[in-house]
Amino acid sequence: MAKRILVTGAAGFIGSHAAEAFLARGDEVVGLDSFDAYYDPARKRSNVAEILRSPNAKAFTLVEGDIRDQALIERLCKERRFDAIVHLAALAGVRASIGQTKLYYDVNVNGTINLLDAARDTGVSCFVFASTSSVYGETEKVPFLETEACDRPLAPYPASKRAVELLGYAYNNVHQLNFTGLR
Repeated sequence: MAKRILVTGAAGFIGSHAAEAFLARGDEVVGLDSFDAYYDPARKRSNVAEILRSPNAKAFTLVEGDIRDQALIERLCKERRFDAIVHLAALAGVRASIGQTKLYYDVNVNGTINLLDAARDTGVSCFVFASTSSVYGETEKVPFLETEACDRPLAPYPASKRAVELLGYAYNNVHQLNFTGLR
């Protein structure tokens, strides 16, 4: 049975490929992206053009917007009644986050709270979040183990990602939102 899926960061490398994979299996996909300049917006538009050339492109809708726009997120989730949210959007970059903590937390944490609240309010059955291996901080063990402590991030970016992992745990506990974080 086809699912309705919101993919945030859909114009990025991973997001565009995820959208294509969902479309190939017959799902309906709404791709949300702000086309932030951290990664080349022209490359992102090229990624979207690839999606629009796919055989199932008619099941894809691109929405240019920001996850911090609470009204937009609420409207999309109420209108589309998503089965799943695949949350790949973020302000990226460990080094770039240094000195920009407020901005990184606004996008990565507050934007995600908008998505979590909308998922809770509209009965989304599955929420998948892209975290980062940077949450492990300074470690000598490579590859990382999921059981390793991740309580000492070295910059605002991984700290914001770890904060969202913890929020996901809380939303699962309090609201029974099926939350999966990927590192």
